[in-house]
Amino acid sequence: MRNKIIVLLGFILLLVFSQWLLVKLVYAHKLGAGPTELLAKVYNLKMGVIEDELGDINIYLEDFFKNKDFADKLIKTQPALQEQSVSEEEISGLVWNKLLKQAWLSKLADENNIEINDNDIAYYINAVGGQEILEENITSQGVSVDEYKEFLIKADILEAKVYDYLISNFKDEDGVLRIQEAYALLEAENGENWDEVAREYSEDINLSENSFWLSEEELIDIYEPIIEIEAGEFSKIVQVPIGYVIWHLDSILENDEKVMRELRGIFIYSKNIEDFFHDYLETVKINKKY
Repeated sequence: MRNKIIVLLGFILLLVFSQWLLVKLVYAHKLGAGPTELLAKVYNLKMGVIEDELGDINIYLEDFFKNKDFADKLIKTQPALQEQSVSEEEISGLVWNKLLKQAWLSKLADENNIEINDNDIAYYINAVGGQEILEENITSQGVSVDEYKEFLIKADILEAKVYDYLISNFKDEDGVLRIQEAYALLEAENGENWDEVAREYSEDINLSENSFWLSEEELIDIYEPIIEIEAGEFSKIVQVPIGYVIWHLDSILENDEKVMRELRGIFIYSKNIEDFFHDYLETVKINKKY
């Protein structure tokens, strides 16, 4: 009986050691792609960890191989990329960076109840020309529709939704503060100092120095606040897709057919998604394992 127990313990130790050795070989890049992918899936191995003060975020090796396989398929159908001889190391680096960003985006989405639904995907597909055109393009790129949705469409939608949340909730402190400062200066002198404030604050000189005309029908969304002001006045702060703007109504031209408004603007660029991501990376520690 004692001998059987010793043999069993020895077998268990051997099994544990062999598994430990296989995992070590994976992280040492000593196994081929096939065995590595299999072990990554079986043992749920980590590609790396984002050490966040609110809790670690794991990036899994299985996800790395899935994304890399998708990237490899796309590259094979792109003559320009093939001519540049993109190395395996470069591809792996791009995939790793994508997974880091996706982990951060998913974290923000989970914390703020941001979800992707079928309507979001349908809207995206319609925006690129519809299902039929999308399928034609995908076929030429050597990937399936499901792969395209999983690795590109959903990733793009998630990034757009998270970015919209960050901007809408005034997470862009520098941009918001700068446009508010400009508005306060204009308000202090009833807009008579427009040119001076525009020169100091506007990040699009062409928009602030050269006027343009809009018809009544074009006063929608980002131009709608202009309806509320008279010639010589400035609008409230307006959030636009890539920044913030204060409109100035130079003049109004009316005739029998339409009303035209002459405009200029003080424009401040908002922080882009890469800036937000870079700021986040400054606050965490990245532990890359593979």
